[in-house]
Amino acid sequence: MKRLPVYLHVMVLAAGFAVSCEKEIEFKGEALDPKIVVYSVLDPDSIITAGISVSHPIFDPEYTYKQIVNADVKLFEDGVFLESLVYVPLDSGTLNIHPLSVYASTSHKPVPGKHYRLEVSLNGYKKAVCEASLPAPVDIISVDTSTQRGNDSERDYNVWNTRIRFRDPAGEENFYRLILRWSYGYYSGDKALPYSAYFPVFVYIQENSYVDTKDPLLVPAEENSLFGTDVPNTYLIFSDELISGKEHELVFNIPQIYQPIDTNYHEFMAITVELQSISRDLYKYLLTYAANSMLEDNFISEPVMVYSNVENGLGAFGACVPSRFSIMEGSYPQVGVYYVIVPSYYL
Repeated sequence: MKRLPVYLHVMVLAAGFAVSCEKEIEFKGEALDPKIVVYSVLDPDSIITAGISVSHPIFDPEYTYKQIVNADVKLFEDGVFLESLVYVPLDSGTLNIHPLSVYASTSHKPVPGKHYRLEVSLNGYKKAVCEASLPAPVDIISVDTSTQRGNDSERDYNVWNTRIRFRDPAGEENFYRLILRWSYGYYSGDKALPYSAYFPVFVYIQENSYVDTKDPLLVPAEENSLFGTDVPNTYLIFSDELISGKEHELVFNIPQIYQPIDTNYHEFMAITVELQSISRDLYKYLLTYAANSMLEDNFISEPVMVYSNVENGLGAFGACVPSRFSIMEGSYPQVGVYYVIVPSYYL
């Protein structure tokens, strides 16, 4: 600890030299070459989609995101051309702020055992190519939940104590991600009056990466905590390094982060918990992306390069196979109830 003031003096001295000997040097290198950015995650339950963007220099603070509507996104299965993905227009209010332009298949879902390739072409850029296959599924053996009351300075709330038991396949390297998806609906009318079908129930859907847990898979021990450089497990990912071939029980708590619902007004809340078996490429991308985002402004930390499996481009083409269960309060949808879904834009 006594070395810290010495380091600080050195940094101050270096800063003094930087001020007194300032010279502008033009940066030249491949980092300035714009590239196609691809982000796509295969899911056997969903139509194949891909988010497309382009990179830009960090020295361009005036850059604004624009939708790319003229990319040629070709999809191949086991080397055979299937189709060109179709651009999905967004609401006009989000055109200049959404970082990805979404392209989607007209009918194809990924099939286990098949190998997929995306080839993305755009005028002025090198063609980007990436490949992925679905990992082997890992089923949830059992789920156990119990509810307890919690409280803070503002309100009382429910906490779901949750245990998920699964078995890691032996003899292979496996990677996982835990995801919580919330759906909740609130009545827009006056609850001092009887329910009226004239007033809609607004439906919100969002993804939540936070859980309260001490599980060593989700909260790995950090040894390099000096200067606050610990990187939180932002995407709740983990490998099977500690549990290879073994049965494991994930233990975590889910707090109710929204106001209590009133089923007399057809309000509801549903929490879908997914244990995803994910591809190695997706695991490495999320791991490095989280570290890069956390440490990019920390001048004493080594820079973290974000992993990419996109040839001649950036981003990731990954895959997941989810096992799901749901916790539900209330009922949705119900006949005769007027619902309005509040748009959320997730890839």
